[in-house]
Amino acid sequence: MKLLDALDKMQNQTINDIPFETLFKDISIDLINKGRIGQLLEILLGLQNGNSLTDFEDGELKTNKAKVNGLPIETMFITQLATQVDDLLNNIGFEESRLYQKINRLIYIPVVKMGEPTDWFFKKPVYFEMIKGDAFYHQLEEDFHTIIEQMKNHIKTDGQLHTSSGKYIQIRTKDSKPYRPIYSHVYNAPISNKNFAFYFKKSFMTDLLKKSVDYPDI
Repeated sequence: MKLLDALDKMQNQTINDIPFETLFKDISIDLINKGRIGQLLEILLGLQNGNSLTDFEDGELKTNKAKVNGLPIETMFITQLATQVDDLLNNIGFEESRLYQKINRLIYIPVVKMGEPTDWFFKKPVYFEMIKGDAFYHQLEEDFHTIIEQMKNHIKTDGQLHTSSGKYIQIRTKDSKPYRPIYSHVYNAPISNKNFAFYFKKSFMTDLLKKSVDYPDI
């Protein structure tokens, strides 16, 4: 399914502000599991849950915990670091990176999690596309290179990765036991004792909502 086709379907069907109990009444999936929300939405859209690089043929679907007005409460996961760490340390170009492929085009949907999971609801979906030359593209590209430099400096200092941040994105640990250390072939050594991942910081979602005509009060 194309990303814009999915956006049209969500807008025509009106998924926002409807309690999950009503929106997903015909889908028998446990709502309590945090990781199920995106899967529920994929099923509602007619997508197959799978392991493709992106959820749609030409873009990604992202949901994230939000306040009633749509403002983000937490950072938003983008992609694991381990599979791309040596590309980053070898100075891969921004547009050639796995990160870019994951964020180039996406639909972002805030999720309000008040009360029981059956009472949770989506806010209006927001479309985002990387357009070379605009403010978002410029800042994300700058963040990308800033984070790579921070990674190298941290490894040079103590041989390990640490949280590294720009204005809109960051890398930080994302792992659970048994932990999965990251090995770098560039340094021929483990460079962390846990896995790391890229995240959107709350500032990205906030600025994206501010530019959306569907969120006039932000």
